[in-house]
Amino acid sequence: MTLVMYFKKILYPLPGQDENEILPIAGSWCIIEIIRHFEREVDVIIGFIAVVMVFSIPLAAIITSHLETQTKLKHKMIESEIELERLKHENFVIETQKMRLELEQMKLEDIKREQKFLSK
Repeated sequence: MTLVMYFKKILYPLPGQDENEILPIAGSWCIIEIIRHFEREVDVIIGFIAVVMVFSIPLAAIITSHLETQTKLKHKMIESEIELERLKHENFVIETQKMRLELEQMKLEDIKREQKFLSK
């Protein structure tokens, strides 16, 4: 039953009364009847809210735990990436030093060859 239909049922005029004419007492009586009518619906809504709140607590815990685990995994991944970049940098420095030494050695060998060639 819709609210409008319920109002029409409660406020139906007495015989001989105009449809638009309602006694002032009917207003307070109407409010009492509406409260009585919707008490059951309010109880159902309160029960529904209670159930939702009871189940939302574990769901919130599960979601929080999942987000925490995800954050820890991201932290470990970032640490691994930092370590990888550090190793790449070390490798680059070592290779650069190795190439510099090889270049110096080649220069020394070239000088020796030139001296041998010139001495002949």
